[in-house]
Amino acid sequence: MTSHIVQVFLPLSCQGGSPQPRAAFAAVRKELLGRCGGVTISARAPAEGLWQDDEGVDVDRIVIFEAMDDILIRSGGHNTGLPCSRGSTRRRSSSEP
Repeated sequence: MTSHIVQVFLPLSCQGGSPQPRAAFAAVRKELLGRCGGVTISARAPAEGLWQDDEGVDVDRIVIFEAMDDILIRSGGHNTGLPCSRGSTRRRSSSEP
């Protein structure tokens, strides 16, 4: 059977800059652990996601959750339980990438 890596990229803060509650990250960790039997969390040095459009560069600081699963999880916008998991969490940066 083929295993798939499942990656979940979660923003550290909402669009207004308020931090995500720690309990929300714990819920995602618990769900992946229960569903996949293990999870790796890259949280000590948060990654940055950058998106450029005509108005400038958007920046997100994110935490990455990774798990291996025999069944590919297709969430199609699965609600992670984070307060701002629906919609944009990007913030505008004045610097160039």
